[in-house]
This record gives sequence, structure tokens and C-alpha cells, in this order.
Amino acid sequence: MDFLKRRSDTCYIPVIVLTGLHDDNLERQMRNRGVEAYFTKPVNLEELSAVIGCFVDLREKAAAV
Repeated sequence: MDFLKRRSDTCYIPVIVLTGLHDDNLERQMRNRGVEAYFTKPVNLEELSAVIGCFVDLREKAAAV
């Protein structure tokens, strides 16, 4: 993931982590590395959909410019 965030041609790609591991330290590490959202299972589908929807909207706006 660090590789994606360091490259100018991929740094805009949102990273969403979905894991079965409930670990506050891991979440903190992932967020420090540029993860936009971190979900643990069982995931709230409404929250996941809302987060994904935010990134889809951003890409559509960027493509229109």
C-alpha cells in the first residue's frame, strides 16, 4: 500500500481495509500509511456503501474537470 501512496500516478487511489481482525494498533498503523477507511467484520453495509460512494463521487468529479 505504501507503494501506491508514494507514486504520483496511483496516490489518488483510495484504500479501504476490510478485516476480521479487531486490532486498534493495526488500524492506527494502516491509517498512518494512508488508508482512507478501516472496517472490521461484520461490517455495517450502509457505512461501507457510504464510504465507497464518497470515492466514486470524487472520481466522477475529477474526470469531469
